[in-house]
Amino acid sequence: MEKVVTNTVEKIVEKTVEIPKFPELDESSFEDLEKIQLLSFHLSLLRTLSSVEQMDLMTLSEKTGFTVQRIVEFIECQEKSTSNTLYILSEIPLDLRGKILQTIGLSPRKNYNVSLSPMGLELLSTLSP
Repeated sequence: MEKVVTNTVEKIVEKTVEIPKFPELDESSFEDLEKIQLLSFHLSLLRTLSSVEQMDLMTLSEKTGFTVQRIVEFIECQEKSTSNTLYILSEIPLDLRGKILQTIGLSPRKNYNVSLSPMGLELLSTLSP
């Protein structure tokens, strides 16, 4: 009986992966500023929402430092521009504080709970703490 010998050849492929870096000031443009601001906004919302299932808009505003109107506009813009939005707005009735703020014009006409969408939760799991 003949014995068949096979040789296994391993091939290691090295691939250079370029990691993007923030540009230096003299290499920057105003377009870079807009990208960084957008990234900062996303990261602030993701970090704040990471420890809760949902948060009312007023509390989210206080914790992030962004205005209620800016948060709503940002999330609504995300919903319109992509089907894979990271956030979910759920309308809720205004509490007493919200009604008072609305009366003097400091609150939006509607109040929302904000939570992460399944895509937002998936992205959050990939971010380091």
